[in-house]
Amino acid sequence: MNEQILAVIIPAYNSGLYISDALRSIQNQPSKDIKIIVVNDGSTDNTKNIVNEKIKHDSRIVLINQQNQGVSVARNTGIEYCIQHGFKYVAFLDSDDLWFDNFYTNKIKLQIFNGDHDLLHYNYLMVNSNITRAKKHNGSFASYIYKIEIIQRFNIRFPEGIGINEDGIFHYIYSTYSKTCENKEYIFMYRNNHSSTSHNQFNVYNKYFNHAIKAWEFGEHYFKNNNISNSEKNINYCRIMQKTLIAEFIQQSIINGFSYKKIQELINQSQFLDIYSDNNIWLDEQSKNIILLFKARNIKFYFKNRIKGLIFKITKKTNILKFFDKKYYPIDLKYCLFNKF
Repeated sequence: MNEQILAVIIPAYNSGLYISDALRSIQNQPSKDIKIIVVNDGSTDNTKNIVNEKIKHDSRIVLINQQNQGVSVARNTGIEYCIQHGFKYVAFLDSDDLWFDNFYTNKIKLQIFNGDHDLLHYNYLMVNSNITRAKKHNGSFASYIYKIEIIQRFNIRFPEGIGINEDGIFHYIYSTYSKTCENKEYIFMYRNNHSSTSHNQFNVYNKYFNHAIKAWEFGEHYFKNNNISNSEKNINYCRIMQKTLIAEFIQQSIINGFSYKKIQELINQSQFLDIYSDNNIWLDEQSKNIILLFKARNIKFYFKNRIKGLIFKITKKTNILKFFDKKYYPIDLKYCLFNKF
């Protein structure tokens, strides 16, 4: 048996600003039988040098260098390493996120070995970039521990070439084969870097939603090509999620000031026209109404969402949203959690 039963995979691309904090948060865990696999996805900054310096002082860290191929390929590279080296479990962490000091404790190890579950779920906090504000959440792809044996047996991988929602579809496919153990502890921090995606640029905005929809299309093809129980149900769910994201794309595009004509042109040119046109696929009434009103070129619907966008821009500029958002509270996380740094 491998002495280090848990591996954590960190895909890293130009992560020099945050990678040290991410690594330290894993190194500080109470249980030390853990392998840290950093997949450097063709970084052009000092990411590689920072990780190599860490390796000099901690043999648990492994650095894999590859040409830039995207986050999905980087995570898949890490999975192959885990399979080849006989690890039992794997967790994933983005290079700008952090584990709490209680992520990997003896208590969690007992939960892994003494239960009949093969997916451990924990809660997390979403924090701002400088870790001064936080919001509680009860689930994220990176707040789970996965069993390598299931990933290998059912050939579960991340969809290559997709960088949005790739983690969601990986988790959804995995969860169809697993029993989940729910935990209430907060053990993971997701750093919300708003500057990472420019939603105000239409080409980038369109690419964002296309990637998200393609992730669920990947899931649809997976279930079509793998003869498992409830395949039809899972295929339909993947199609419903694609339709829901199209509805969200339409609404958010209008909110951000894009014209009916421009949005319709992109939908017509996309590979998702059949999903958009299928009137039998609906997740909820809200998504249904958005698409039906858009198809009808409803002026009231259009201007209502444009006004929403203008209000959001005003409140964002004046920081009014921060004042009214009661769920988003200041917290001295740096002092409480990272004084060891």
